Amino acid sequence: MLAKHREPALVTNFRPIASVRLFYKMFVYMMLRKTELCLDSHQPEEQHGFRAGQSLEERLLTTIFFLDKTLAANIPVWILSLDLSKDRVDWGA
Repeated sequence: MLAKHREPALVTNFRPIASVRLFYKMFVYMMLRKTELCLDSHQPEEQHGFRAGQSLEERLLTTIFFLDKTLAANIPVWILSLDLSKDRVDWGA
């Protein structure tokens, strides 16, 4: 029990310590350590965000540099990004 106030004379001035959150966090971290290598190895090489040792900033700077150069040279640029694996479209129809 931890004291809520500076005067721990009353029982109501105490609060319990919740250990359930601590056990939950320990369990989650243990599971993360066990599955982290397996999850990372199944990610495609193009996936740079949310991966250890990968940085999205370098890819963004390269894209910005490319767009600046093409706009300075007055070259039209079309950018298209498709992620068909995430769509829930019935392609058989």
